[in-house]
Amino acid sequence: MTTYVLNRLVQSIVLIVFVSMLTFFLIHSAPGGPAVLLAPDMSKEQIEQARKALGLDDPMPVQYARWRRS
Repeated sequence: MTTYVLNRLVQSIVLIVFVSMLTFFLIHSAPGGPAVLLAPDMSKEQIEQARKALGLDDPMPVQYARWRRS
């Protein structure tokens, strides 16, 4: 019984991490990225400013780690 519970716990953790990564990458694969999703009518300069302010110009692993903590 303990083996079963531990096995299910490990499976749950793996599933949560997978869904978290999938959600993150789907958001970032949107045309223009997440900055455009905030306000589609922004100019290119405003989008770049938003990307820098939100830290979207950082490497993807850094963004994912920051996103998971929030």
